[in-house]
Amino acid sequence: MARSPSYPQFPLPKCIDFARDLYRGAHRSALDNDTIVTLIGYSPRSGSGLAAVSALKQFGLVEGRDESIALTDLAMTLLEPLDMSEYSSAYRQAALTPDLFRELYEAFGSKEPAESVVRSLAVRKYDFTTTGAEKLFRSYLATAKEIVEEEKTSNELSERHGETVLSEVDGSNYPRPDTSEIYNESKPISFSSDSAVNDVTVLQFTLSKNCTAKVELKGDVDSSVFSRLIAHLELSSQVYNEDL
Repeated sequence: MARSPSYPQFPLPKCIDFARDLYRGAHRSALDNDTIVTLIGYSPRSGSGLAAVSALKQFGLVEGRDESIALTDLAMTLLEPLDMSEYSSAYRQAALTPDLFRELYEAFGSKEPAESVVRSLAVRKYDFTTTGAEKLFRSYLATAKEIVEEEKTSNELSERHGETVLSEVDGSNYPRPDTSEIYNESKPISFSSDSAVNDVTVLQFTLSKNCTAKVELKGDVDSSVFSRLIAHLELSSQVYNEDL
């Protein structure tokens, strides 16, 4: 049976989640392959677990082999970035580390390719099986989407200079902001959810003695939603400062 060329079978956002699991379980200690597979939620020596470790290596998030595999500096930048700019730069670096993903991005850029086009290219140029080409498309698209959305957001803010842009776009897992040092009086953050009103989640923040914020999220809320919200707020802050 023909085998498809090597590529990350798990997309980068999922691999960042794996790296976070490793950091929570063992920080940056060197681990053996079976322990890593267990920490990220798979059975030792399982096919999915081995594929996950391989993807982590291909994105440059872990290094080493056999009994001594550890998180890289690149992984730590993604897990503990100084700011969104550093995160975005590290994400792009990791996403384009696999040769095949870099070639696909160079071919399609910020345009989302059709599955049929990627499948045809993978089968004809890289000798992928049809099934392998379909899996490649899903993994690449989920990985590149964050880069594409970031470029779209930057372009929107450039075109609408001075406006606050809050649009619904998909993203990957950025770390949640640490608000503990922003203002530590009363209750800095509160969450409420009203499932009866179209799955509305309301976040209230005390930012200072004279400033509060209220964010209303409608629909399904996960870490990617907070990631995009953080990105928009930081970019909007830059625009606001430029207009002062």
